[in-house]
Amino acid sequence: MRFNQVFYLLLVLSAVSAFVLPHRLSDRFRPFAGTLLTPVAQPSRSMAAWLSGRGGGPVAPTDPRPADAVVSENIDLKQSVAKLTFDLNELRKVNAEREKLGDIRDLCTPVTVIGSESTARQILMLRSSSLAGLTKGMAVLHERDIVGVLDNVGPASAQVRLVSDPKSSVRAHFASFVKAAAAPGQPVSDDELPVQFVRLNLPAMLVEGAGNGRMLCRHIALTDAEKAGLAEGAWVVVDDPDWPKEVQGRRVGVVKKINKGAKMMAEIEIRPEVDLLRLKEVMVLTRGR
Repeated sequence: MRFNQVFYLLLVLSAVSAFVLPHRLSDRFRPFAGTLLTPVAQPSRSMAAWLSGRGGGPVAPTDPRPADAVVSENIDLKQSVAKLTFDLNELRKVNAEREKLGDIRDLCTPVTVIGSESTARQILMLRSSSLAGLTKGMAVLHERDIVGVLDNVGPASAQVRLVSDPKSSVRAHFASFVKAAAAPGQPVSDDELPVQFVRLNLPAMLVEGAGNGRMLCRHIALTDAEKAGLAEGAWVVVDDPDWPKEVQGRRVGVVKKINKGAKMMAEIEIRPEVDLLRLKEVMVLTRGR
């Protein structure tokens, strides 16, 4: 008998069993049919189970640790995440501060501050030495501003003489941010005018440290200062041939007060924008262009 004939015969028997024979009669032959199909069904079931195991099917989780150990480990992991997050934010802050150095960042070496002296002197102590390439007289900066110069570089530490130290001095000129003049015949509001950084019509003068975070300039006549428009908030920037060219034009501080000094001279008080004695890190200009 051909295969097609057997197939059609089985198809007819299935139809008769499903639609013609009563259920009570067909149910009597169900165990017998199950026995006939066992040689096919059992290997298929085993193969399906094996493939399910190979495919990484669901496995009941087993953890031999007690519940309190799991809770303790989770707390430790959370603490580690908190610490790493804090460290990452601190590194981002440090990087942001260094970025403010601009184009001379690659010429500078970051050095950690380990202490300060604010009695008669204005000095920072650094955790570095001559072995790290530091030498006396190198300029020291923080963000955009001049901090001072290296002094007393030793085998285990170094000192920075701040610009506010009584033994410090630097030649500098004054500049201010002012609104540009409107073009003739073009009426614009004051808010629309661009801001320009303009050097005041005053010569570069000696700025000397005065202690307590202050610097003083006493070499400009009061009338000249008033005529040039010198006022509180003006910037004081390096203009000194004895300093490296990389720091020319860098800010030393900001004018805080203008008092009348002796012989009609202006006594101009200048302060850095930040408290230099509280710095945690400085950048030392160790290379030149």
